[in-house]
Amino acid sequence: MPKVTATSKLYNHNERLTVSHQISSSSGSTSTGRRHATYTTTSINVPNAPDPDNAMDVNVPYFDHSEPRTEVRQEVIAELPSVTVNAKQWAKRYENSDVPLNTWKEFHDEYLDECMILEGRGKFFKQCAGCNKAFPQYQCKDCIHGPLWCKDCIVLRHDQSPLHQIEMWNSLFFQKTSLHELGLRVQLGHTVGRRCSTAERGHVDFAVIDSNGIHKVNVNFCRCHGLPHRHQLLRIGWWPATPLQPQTCTTMEVLKHFHLLNLQGKVPGYSFFRALEFQTDNTGLSASGTNTGSSNDTDISQLHAMVKRAGHAFDPGGISATAPGSLAIPCRACPIPNINLPPGWENVPPAQAWLYMLIVGMDTNFRMMSRLRSSIFKDPSLAPGWAYFVDNGPYAEFIKEYVDMEEIRTCVGFQALLNMLTKKSRGLRATGMGAVSCARHQLFRALRMGDLQKGERQCNMDYIFASSWFTNFWSREKLLPPHLLLAFPNVQAKVPKFHLSSHVESCHAPYSLGYTLGVGRTDGEGVERNWDGLNGQGPSTKEMGPGNQWDTLDDCCGHANWRKIVGLGNLLLKRMLLALPEALRLRKDFVVFDECLRDEDNSQVVQWEAEVAAWVEDKSLPDPYRVPPSDVTLAQSVAHDVSPGAFLSLGMDIQGQQESMRREVKGLSRQTVLQTASLVERRTTLLKRIQCFRDIQ
Repeated sequence: MPKVTATSKLYNHNERLTVSHQISSSSGSTSTGRRHATYTTTSINVPNAPDPDNAMDVNVPYFDHSEPRTEVRQEVIAELPSVTVNAKQWAKRYENSDVPLNTWKEFHDEYLDECMILEGRGKFFKQCAGCNKAFPQYQCKDCIHGPLWCKDCIVLRHDQSPLHQIEMWNSLFFQKTSLHELGLRVQLGHTVGRRCSTAERGHVDFAVIDSNGIHKVNVNFCRCHGLPHRHQLLRIGWWPATPLQPQTCTTMEVLKHFHLLNLQGKVPGYSFFRALEFQTDNTGLSASGTNTGSSNDTDISQLHAMVKRAGHAFDPGGISATAPGSLAIPCRACPIPNINLPPGWENVPPAQAWLYMLIVGMDTNFRMMSRLRSSIFKDPSLAPGWAYFVDNGPYAEFIKEYVDMEEIRTCVGFQALLNMLTKKSRGLRATGMGAVSCARHQLFRALRMGDLQKGERQCNMDYIFASSWFTNFWSREKLLPPHLLLAFPNVQAKVPKFHLSSHVESCHAPYSLGYTLGVGRTDGEGVERNWDGLNGQGPSTKEMGPGNQWDTLDDCCGHANWRKIVGLGNLLLKRMLLALPEALRLRKDFVVFDECLRDEDNSQVVQWEAEVAAWVEDKSLPDPYRVPPSDVTLAQSVAHDVSPGAFLSLGMDIQGQQESMRREVKGLSRQTVLQTASLVERRTTLLKRIQCFRDIQ
């Protein structure tokens, strides 16, 4: 193999192994009648090999790359002959990539020297970059670093960039100055380069908040056409803090920047504004002279953005004509009549009705509480009932009729319900919130969120979900407002898989998703996962007024829904590639198991099927899925008078107790005397049962 001479000591990452990935899915059928999906990985080597003498590439194999090479490793899934999965081709390993800090050590001095050059006048300080005037004094930190400018040139150059940061050389160092001090004036209401003959000067301390800091700007308002100041500011992308005599503005760019930081990083408005103050003057010696109104400005601007994206910007009735829930982003994968359902879907046979079944889940979150701050009159919602939160007016009117209703008391006592007592709600406007989302894809549903005034009461959840809590729900449905009454009677209530074990055993089979036709692998816990994205907003939203909190959480839910919508294609494809082979394998195993049972006792299998079918139609019949408790006694074990079923039940019961005790011991870092005594007693009982089990064997 010929050795290639390296031209650089460092490995060039622009010439490393190129790996491309492609996922393709065809809706057509192959010759075998099966759908086709492929995952392709292509590796192409085009560069020269790294230098074998380089210490960073020692013991790293290299290849002859005189010709491009394409290599694909394929793996055929036995259960899906028409689907080919091409294994990923891993790239070679280099110390320069694996331990990059070692590479930077020898370049510390070079980088420090270049940074210090930026602190001084550099190499281009003798002439102005514009007019060649000798020894210019000014530079712009937001333009390309290097050249210096005289006063006239830097003002002229920034006629359309009045928010750049300017520094002046004072013979020792660069000190901060501004275009405001240099005399630049921003003319509003006219095209570029034109001045208004009847201009009106803005406030002497007119401030503009941008992503690079807080700036004072000289503003000239136009009086030619009598256009209000707020219109002139909005037309150049500056959002006025008030529609009446504005003296502070925020650029659209910084509003978008804060909006994404708040949604993704949960950065509150106060912290963001303080960061801009420090960016303007990190010594804290000069006051900015502006207030922290950027959060409210963001809420207002984002509301207008939601209205615009929902297609209501040109509504003849104006923004007030927005329909309830129309600003919410719907789940495109859930069944929506007249959109993604075929004609006549409502007339399909009962055996195929699950194809068009909507599965939703609901839950409450007591971390999203709200303190008694302001009031609905001083802090109203700008979008009442337009997105995810219900309109507080009708909601409050309905709730006040049931102020004495107790919390939900069913067969389960979750810690969340035990903690939310009346004494815990002192000083709170809301003790939490309830929400509904689609169980399959975890998108928040429109008009399915609301505050909880006193724990998790039936009246709150009935209004929010309108079909949520099925304990005596049909008798309470008559109390709901007319617009919340169910228009379809075929509704089933189920319990999410994680929560089901906390209920009594008699609820397991009737409310189990595993025994429900058409749910697939749905676990019903999607609404719990949604709280993870909202809990980060809790510390800031609980200090807000009611309207601001509702609008902020509406925005957060819209962001969460949008991120899931754009990733829905890859998510569904991934689930399909995982589900199809598993479904075929499990089907094959079930057929083998069923044939063995029928060969052994076909009449018993037919009886079981009849019992299950009858129980599905009438849940008052005996539960065929309920396993009777083990009644094996010591006398029976000694006499070996135990049936095979009771023997297996005893073994599984012992195994469950062992696993439960193992988890409990692992979770206790320090045990009290009472806990230690309880564990010793349980271990003694378990050892006796294990001994009985071995005697039966």
